[in-house]
Amino acid sequence: MRSDVISQRVLKPIGQHCYDLAEAMGIIEPCDSMLVPSEWLRVAASIKNVDVDWIRFETSFGWCSGADHYELAKEQILRRFVTNLTVFMYTWGALEAAIEAISPPPHPDKSKRGKISNACHYICAYFRNRLTITPYLEFVGKFYELASKSPSYEELMDQSTMRNDIGPEGFGLFAVYKLRNKFAHGDMIFPGPDAEHRPISDAPNIVECATRIVLLSIQMLALVHCADKGLSIERPLSGDDYETPLTEWLRVLHFQQPETEDDRLPL
Repeated sequence: MRSDVISQRVLKPIGQHCYDLAEAMGIIEPCDSMLVPSEWLRVAASIKNVDVDWIRFETSFGWCSGADHYELAKEQILRRFVTNLTVFMYTWGALEAAIEAISPPPHPDKSKRGKISNACHYICAYFRNRLTITPYLEFVGKFYELASKSPSYEELMDQSTMRNDIGPEGFGLFAVYKLRNKFAHGDMIFPGPDAEHRPISDAPNIVECATRIVLLSIQMLALVHCADKGLSIERPLSGDDYETPLTEWLRVLHFQQPETEDDRLPL
């Protein structure tokens, strides 16, 4: 399944997703408290690529064609991986800033309290009897599927599913939290080519999937926070509407919107 098409609707590119979510966060009151997560998202949206020159200081390059082929393949993978990881880390910063601004109530179990656990419980409590944002659960399933194939990431699943206090809406965020810790604590193993020295690796896709989970988690967190505020945003969901309730927009802002008559240029 392509990473940009899930649930029969086309997702926006991650950069556009970050930008539109940053705009939505600016609507939530008090506006000043949402300026920080909004700017983290704007930075994430602005990243096009990160250049990686893996062989820059490798003096032995050129002596062995087999080794050279491996190093060049690894460089291709690392360009994607490091770019995706950079975007991921800025979206994670936006998540933590949003949690600070929203300040979810503490987890009822004192032994399980913490910034991410509190946020997971806050989200799960709200969505326990409501429809989750589509396609959050599909991305969680995709993340688990990809991670289960990699010895470097398979333990992320066990660590999150052991938390029986977190429902399906929180499993993804908690697993991604463990991925973030692998990077932050220096435990991450950087990917390399496959057994045939081809630039093939699931690692960049795992991080890209994790980024979507973080963005959708921010949307769910914001939706819970402003559920009763009656806020609107100047983003039509049809050709007849000009303003849309913010809660409705937070459910669909990651999807490409259908073209309306007003969007079409005259022939």
